[in-house]
Amino acid sequence: MGTHDSGSTLAAEPRRWHHAATWLEDFSILSWRVDPEAVARTLPAGFEVETWDGGAWASMVSFRDVDFHFRGMPLVKMTCGQVNYRTYVRRGDQRGVWFYGSSLDSRLVHIPRALWRMPWHRTKLTIERVPAPAGDRVTLVGTGGWGGAELSMRSTGTPYPDPVGFDDPAEGRAVLLDPFHGWYRRLGSGRVGHYRVWHEPLALSQAEVDTAQCSVFTDLALVTPGQLPDHAGEQQRVFFDVFTPPDVPAPR
Repeated sequence: MGTHDSGSTLAAEPRRWHHAATWLEDFSILSWRVDPEAVARTLPAGFEVETWDGGAWASMVSFRDVDFHFRGMPLVKMTCGQVNYRTYVRRGDQRGVWFYGSSLDSRLVHIPRALWRMPWHRTKLTIERVPAPAGDRVTLVGTGGWGGAELSMRSTGTPYPDPVGFDDPAEGRAVLLDPFHGWYRRLGSGRVGHYRVWHEPLALSQAEVDTAQCSVFTDLALVTPGQLPDHAGEQQRVFFDVFTPPDVPAPR
């Protein structure tokens, strides 16, 4: 599959006052195997769809931001629900994710929209974890003009399996679970924005999904209404560094 940018240079990069940091709690990732041609139609020029065994993947990633803050303003914090919608792409020799958009349950969503033209949308989100002897139940309900979603799943407590289709399982996890580069279409201009994150490798537990509705992917004709994901995993808590502000990469 080629050489993966593992993010080691990002891990070594000094943290700046304008970088952000946050705990993500009740983190979950649902992934659907989708038609590569359907994904390609949603991407701008210069991006190539990542495929494995002839298929592409699209993921809904949900969590609660806890104490999101910029490092230069540690006392100004935000806690709210968030859902990211992404697929997996290459841009030249870089591998990462294409963000279709994000739902955020906070009026502060207008800040990244105005400053960085990010496709973030205000959505009412309820994300809950209910402990149970047979496995924690994780639920999500998202309502609003963009990003309607519903999720109900149970954690099995077993480790998330290695992604299929890779000769090296570590590469598969790095590409699908631990990407560090992300691109998005800037609001109002159609130009591409780029940002980076870093975190320790995820330690997901496999989950069994009962209900999964995702209007973003159904509106893009990537999945059908009510279609269950092919893989699902969850993790109670993980720390993220966000290398803000985003930049506008040079055309390729």
